[in-house]
Amino acid sequence: MGHGRNGPVRHHPLRRRGAAAALDDFHDRTEFGYFGESAGSTGAAMVSGADAKWDCSYIYLGQQGDSELTVAAGGQVSSVYALLAESPGSTANITVTGPGSQWTNGFRLYLGSRGNASLLIQAGGRVDSFDCRIGEYTGGTGTVTVSGVGTQWNNSAWLAVGERGSGTLRVEAGGRVTSGLGLIGSYSIATGKVTVSGAGSQWTTTDDLAVGSAGILNIVDGELVSVAGELAINIFARAGDGFVNMSSGGMLALNGEAADSLSQFLDLVVGTDAIRYWNAGNGAWSPLTSATYGEDYTLEFLTSGDLIGYTLLTVFAAEPTGDFDGDVDVDGADFLAWQRGESPAPHAAADLTAWQIRYGATSQNLATAAAPEAAASILMGIGATALLLLRRRPGRAAQRRVGVPLA
Repeated sequence: MGHGRNGPVRHHPLRRRGAAAALDDFHDRTEFGYFGESAGSTGAAMVSGADAKWDCSYIYLGQQGDSELTVAAGGQVSSVYALLAESPGSTANITVTGPGSQWTNGFRLYLGSRGNASLLIQAGGRVDSFDCRIGEYTGGTGTVTVSGVGTQWNNSAWLAVGERGSGTLRVEAGGRVTSGLGLIGSYSIATGKVTVSGAGSQWTTTDDLAVGSAGILNIVDGELVSVAGELAINIFARAGDGFVNMSSGGMLALNGEAADSLSQFLDLVVGTDAIRYWNAGNGAWSPLTSATYGEDYTLEFLTSGDLIGYTLLTVFAAEPTGDFDGDVDVDGADFLAWQRGESPAPHAAADLTAWQIRYGATSQNLATAAAPEAAASILMGIGATALLLLRRRPGRAAQRRVGVPLA
């Protein structure tokens, strides 16, 4: 081991098994970083503090085991290549949290190669990357969440959400994502889902954005998706169920002047015109072509601001009932939101009933239906808990982030 100006410089790989490595107030430089390298192993590291910095050319998290990396309190991590959850059964979690905390990855970033990986950027954290694949191969699962005002993810080139596996991207509560080419459900065997929700949240693509045949883009609750190139829907090999769902003030900006009519705006879209709004009349997602201009949506050609020369589609129709967390799915997370008092009428029995009616519905086919039989036991248990909660009227529940056990 040598010594740099600010601390140790390692010329051998950094391997972690068991107890976490803490890089605090010094500069550590390695060529390779391995965490959770072998089956059954665990590894963790925390880079914390304004003077903490880790430079590592190649980061491997969860090759066959479980791993976690946290960048906090102004810590800095830089790498060239990062592979998360390489093998089936492996897990890898990265959290970048707090103002000044940053991870820069200069080339390839694979999230969920064949295992299960997550990246959480929150509370003013920042990630800069070049090329990212979320859910790289069949069986691989990757999830990225960008949450909070001042939180950024800047991916300058290719961003694939569900390349051959399953990928999820959530941009919420004022978070911002910028990418070059955007792909949701890249191959016919992939599934991809992107949800941009909450005032101030944005996804900006500086190139084309393609929604594949098993891809879903949800734009809800007053947020913005802008596409500098072309928006393409259902252009890949398998004709199928790729959609753009919009509601509750969601905004989609496409490059070009096309505000005279909806048909003119849809002429900017390549492939199918699968942009939908929530039709409360029939309780289902419906083609935007069946909506009413001025009531359900508007079009505006922008002549000033950052999106000058774009046409802005804003959909006002309210989002589905029972979806309290804005991800256009009705599941257990919505019950937890109801429990915390985050439904339209906090802790109201009517909101709980709406959730029960739509439980199990997804953004691909969210329509009025009874809860699936397979979920009946879950609902019975939750329903009993809900009755107690209605009687007790508890305050806001404490929120926890549940991670992978590393000890």
